[in-house]
Amino acid sequence: MKIHSELEGALFEKLGGQPTGAGLQQGRVWYDTTDDKVKYYDGDEILEFNTSGAGGDSSINCVWAAGQSASVTYEDTMDYIEAATVSNASDWNDLNTGRRAAPGACAGETKGLVAGGYDGSAMNEIEVIDIATKSAGVNHGVLSFSSYSTSSAGNSARWITAGGSSSTSMDYGTYTVSGGSTFDTLTQGREELASCANTTYALHGGGAAGGNRNEISRSTISTTSSEADTGDLTVARQALRAAAYGTNALFCGGNTGSYSDVTDRLNPNTGGNAADWEDLRPGGMMYCSGCSSTTKAFFGSGQNSSSVKQSFIDYFEYSAAAESLSWGDLTVARTATCAFANLAS
Repeated sequence: MKIHSELEGALFEKLGGQPTGAGLQQGRVWYDTTDDKVKYYDGDEILEFNTSGAGGDSSINCVWAAGQSASVTYEDTMDYIEAATVSNASDWNDLNTGRRAAPGACAGETKGLVAGGYDGSAMNEIEVIDIATKSAGVNHGVLSFSSYSTSSAGNSARWITAGGSSSTSMDYGTYTVSGGSTFDTLTQGREELASCANTTYALHGGGAAGGNRNEISRSTISTTSSEADTGDLTVARQALRAAAYGTNALFCGGNTGSYSDVTDRLNPNTGGNAADWEDLRPGGMMYCSGCSSTTKAFFGSGQNSSSVKQSFIDYFEYSAAAESLSWGDLTVARTATCAFANLAS
């Protein structure tokens, strides 16, 4: 298969794979949800369109929210980068309620979401953020459980928040209807886990439950009862973070008993055990929140082994296994944040 050309601003028929037989007709164009690529049949072969240019990363904002800084215990700060432009982060707006202790966060194409966290007690409050207007956080109902050290993942239609101090609990919801509803339960109850998603699957990896865990479980986002174990991380750890797009999911950093720079990779569509990818450039780090563009996984904030709060933003290219590279810095150094990106899915 070869790269054909570049398109901008187009909408395509969504298919869960490639058409075959009579369905594979010359001139047919579709979006393949199994690998998140736009494809075209010219009568002889299936071609791919390049969607990583102006229609891809340039429309994506990566936002870091909440956390704890040197001067503020419960941060309401949100700052962002544009995924196509190397720069330091800029101020976005503020959350409605400051919080820390790793709230859950994810986004659809037009809305971001922050759920749970800690503001002196475990929280169940949900906030949504409008991407186009760079809005402040707006109340969006509550989870069915209160939790911190939790994690969230989703696609453009749905979000899932899982685990944390409430252990096995999972909720799901949408970015337009307020509140959360019971989804399923985690196969292994744990806090300080990491979650990420492509268009079809949410992955939940690592965490702490009577010690560090290496389990990776997988949920089908469109269902409400599909949580199942799918494999293991290369190293059991907690306080790690994750980011995903298409066939790539990266689990980064954490605490193995010491601060870790390990980054693992697996394919959300096939599941299985993760493989060692490359290392996080700033060194061992925990609580460094992650989000994704179509070509890169971004990780930023956190704290190092000296408990120094961090402002770094680094990125991994999905196309090549290599140590993370510096992108810039957040507006405020902090730890126990959350992050989301408006990655269309």
